[in-house]
Formats: sequence, structure tokens, C-alpha cells
Amino acid sequence: MLFVVVVDFQLKPGMRPQFRCLIDANEDASVKNGPGCFQFDVLEPAGEGDPGLPCEVAASEAAFNPTPHPYTLPC
Repeated sequence: MLFVVVVDFQLKPGMRPQFRCLIDANEDASVKNGPGCFQFDVLEPAGEGDPGLPCEVAASEAAFNPTPHPYTLPC
């Protein structure tokens, strides 16, 4: 069984570049270093302002527990 978390939210106007920088770093670290994390994507529907829809797929519910990411954010 796989577990999926999808977060729906709206960015403040003009925050897309900073959001992408941060979420891309988190996406890479989650897949590389997160035990049980199979996939982490961010969907951005066209024509809807500055949306972001992160979607993470993991092997277990426990894989979603907050864990520190051993990296420095580039932003």
C-alpha cells in the first residue's frame, strides 16, 4: 500500500520564484534522503495565478513524519 499527501494552497503574488527554489530543494532532498519517499512532485496548473500543489508518495504513513533535511537551502 502507498500513502499520498497532496497539499493545496495559493502563493502570495510574486512569490513563485522563491517558492520554486525552496520546494525544488525539498523535493530533491525528500526523494534522495527521505526513508520510504518514492516521489515528490509539485503541480502548477496553468492559468491560475501562483498556485502550488505538492504531492508526495511514500511507502508508509511513518515516512511522512518530519525529519530534518541535511542540506542548505539555496535561496
